[in-house]
Amino acid sequence: MNRAKKKLSAFDIVMIVVAILAIALIIAGACLLKSCLSRSSFEDEVVIGDFICQEWGKDEIHIKDLSEEGKKKTNIVIPEKLNGRRVTVLGYYTGLAKLVKGKMSSEILEKVFILSNYLEVSSGYFDETSCPKIKKIINIGNDSHSKYYVNNNIYHIDFDSENLSKGRCRTPNVVFYYNSEGIEKDFYWMDNIDSGEKVEVIPPVPQIKGYSFHGWYKEEECINKWDFDNETIEDYNSKYKLYAKWINV
Repeated sequence: MNRAKKKLSAFDIVMIVVAILAIALIIAGACLLKSCLSRSSFEDEVVIGDFICQEWGKDEIHIKDLSEEGKKKTNIVIPEKLNGRRVTVLGYYTGLAKLVKGKMSSEILEKVFILSNYLEVSSGYFDETSCPKIKKIINIGNDSHSKYYVNNNIYHIDFDSENLSKGRCRTPNVVFYYNSEGIEKDFYWMDNIDSGEKVEVIPPVPQIKGYSFHGWYKEEECINKWDFDNETIEDYNSKYKLYAKWINV
């Protein structure tokens, strides 16, 4: 006996379309979640100089760890930018909540200079297990929005009065000054060096439009040039000021 085919009602058609759209949304959401998780786990790593990095968004970059070249150095400078992108995270994001994880690992790293402001650092990024010889983290960026989480045996070097009052950091005993009028921030670089040691990290050459840089001197008048090869810090508790010499071009 032949049975008449039942026609689909308008309601049935609507429900089928809704079901198809729901399945498509679920698949798209799963693909998006997989993409986010893969990026946050540093599947796509890129080596830039001393660092293993991951680009994030349009203009940010995160530093996961030191590269093989970086692991050979006792002093490391965290720059403001890498490949034209702002360095915003030491570590990497995990999951949709954007939690920051990761550590920097080195058997010989002793000192870190941080130039980047608004920097987020994962908890334990520098610690005695991954960086057993690290002593000092120097925040040259000196921005109150920077966030740091480190062990008690590591101290910061910056000018922040709140941190100083709470005993979380020490002041620099070697400061490099622009030594030029019209500069919003007069100091250019700073360091904290123990007695008997040399200034090992010479800062990048400063730039002022219309002038040529000609070295670091012991006085504002630029009479006696600092000898990085031979001069040492005689007294840890004394202030050593180095001034840039400029010549019009």
